[in-house]
Amino acid sequence: MAVTNIEHALIHSAIFMEGHRLHAEVRTLTGATDLAADCAPVQYLDPGGATRTVDLPAMENGTVLIIINTADAAEDLTVRNESDATVGTVSGSAGGTTNEVGYFHRVAGAWRVMHTFARVAN
Repeated sequence: MAVTNIEHALIHSAIFMEGHRLHAEVRTLTGATDLAADCAPVQYLDPGGATRTVDLPAMENGTVLIIINTADAAEDLTVRNESDATVGTVSGSAGGTTNEVGYFHRVAGAWRVMHTFARVAN
């Protein structure tokens, strides 16, 4: 009997067959930022010298956004939903040695933090 990896097939279809691409945007922020509904699913964001607010757009259920804080100092990214309620924080550290990566998932009409973890810089 052949084994079919349904999860892999569904992920592959969602990412590649429906026109989505895992591309990234790299930005240094100068103030609060609103992500657009057509933004890249991977965001490398440098807070640019201060803690910044990143507002997530209203998007369809199942959407995942990955936000990587690339700060070189203790600068956080406060991530909010389309109603300006805080969903989570993606922290930066002094020297940028253990900045965080945040995974945000849209489920049942609301943004949720899937996972946040420290990323050790090379």
